[in-house]
Amino acid sequence: MKILVFLVSILFVLFIILLVKYIKIRILLKKAESDNKILIRTIQKARYGQIGVRVKGIRNKELQASINRLLETINDRENMIIEYQKSLSQKNKSLEKMITSEHEAQKFKEDFIATLTHDMKTPVIAELNAIEILLSSRFGELNDKQIETLKLMKNSNEELIELAEILLDTYKIQQNQLVLTKNIVNLADFIDDIVLNMSPIASASHIELVSSTEDRSLDISIDKFQMKRVLKNLILNAVSYCSSNSKVEISFLKKDESVIISVMNEGKGISKEDIELIFAKFYTSVNKYRKIGTGLGLYLANQIVVAHKGKIDVDSVENGKTTFNVVLPLL
Repeated sequence: MKILVFLVSILFVLFIILLVKYIKIRILLKKAESDNKILIRTIQKARYGQIGVRVKGIRNKELQASINRLLETINDRENMIIEYQKSLSQKNKSLEKMITSEHEAQKFKEDFIATLTHDMKTPVIAELNAIEILLSSRFGELNDKQIETLKLMKNSNEELIELAEILLDTYKIQQNQLVLTKNIVNLADFIDDIVLNMSPIASASHIELVSSTEDRSLDISIDKFQMKRVLKNLILNAVSYCSSNSKVEISFLKKDESVIISVMNEGKGISKEDIELIFAKFYTSVNKYRKIGTGLGLYLANQIVVAHKGKIDVDSVENGKTTFNVVLPLL
C-alpha cells in the first residue's frame, strides 16, 4: 500500500512538472507570436511610408535595435531629401535674381545637375541596401507579391544610379575632367562579354542579339569601362528601335590602323534631320515612339569615342537598316 501511495505521489509530482513546463512553453509561444505580429505590423507601416514607426516591446532586443536602426537610417535619408529640396528651392529663387547672362545660366545649370546628381546617389544607394536586406528575408519570409514589388523597386533604384552616373560623366566631359584608363583588350572577347550580358534584355523584346567575332587575335587600347558603356548604349538603342522578331548584329573590321565596330538593326530607321542632331546633348526623338529618353546616351557615347580619338558614323534608311559605326585607333 505504501509503495502504491509513493508511486502515485511521484506520478503526481511529474504531472505538475510537465504541466508547469507546458504552461511556460505556451507563454513563450504566445510571446513569440506577439513579437512576430509587432514586427510584421511595423514593417508593413514602413512599407507604406510611415517610416517614423519603431519596433517596441519584443523580447529579442538585438533584433529590435537592428530594425530600429535601419528605420532611423531610412528616416534620416528621407529628412535629408526634404531638407535638400527646401534648400534647393531657396537657392533657385536666389539664383534667378543673380544670373544675368545666358553663359552664366548654362554654367550654373551644369554645376547644379552635377551636385544634385552626386548628392542624389547617397539616399538612393541607402534605399537599395535596405531593399536588398528585405529581399534577403532577414526580417522574415516574404510572399511572392512582396518579392516581386521589392525587385521592381530594386531595378528602379539601379536605373536611377545608372542615370546619376551618366549625368556625372556628362558633366565631367564638359569640364574636361573625364580621365580615360586605357588597357590592351582582346576585342573579340570584349564584344562577346557585352553580347552575353545584353542578350537577356534583347530576348525580353523578342530580338536576337548576334555577333561576328571570327578574328580572335585583334587587340585594341581602350578604357574598358567607358567603351562598354558606349556599346551597351548603341545596342540598347538598336533593340529599342528594332522590328519585332528580328535581330541586332554586332561586328568589327580592321581597316588600316583603325578598327570599325558596327551595331546594325532593321526597324524604323533614322531620318536625315535626326541623324544631324542625334549626338546633340539632351536631344531625343523617342517621343515619336512613346519611349522614355534623357537625350544624353548618344551624346555621352560620342564624347567617350572622341576622347579615344575616334568617331561614330551613322548610316540609316527609314524603315530599313540602321548601322552605327564606332571607328577607333588600334593602339
